[in-house]
Amino acid sequence: MSDIATTDNATTPTSDSGVTPKKNPKDCLPCRLVGTTVLVGTGLYGLGAARPGKPGSPMERRIMGVVSVGFILAGIGRAIF
Repeated sequence: MSDIATTDNATTPTSDSGVTPKKNPKDCLPCRLVGTTVLVGTGLYGLGAARPGKPGSPMERRIMGVVSVGFILAGIGRAIF
């Protein structure tokens, strides 16, 4: 037998006031700006590395291009949502 008591609220943290925190709080504006800038900047850097004439096989550059577009889309999504 275990001496640990299980309760229903063990999985949902509560603050001292007994109010459960929001599940998906919005980030502050500077956090969103930094996140957006980093994601879009990483995507643009990757697109530059995927240009024709850069070292690497065409398949490697294509993969880099797809990943870079994913970073840019993630940055746009971060800014909007």
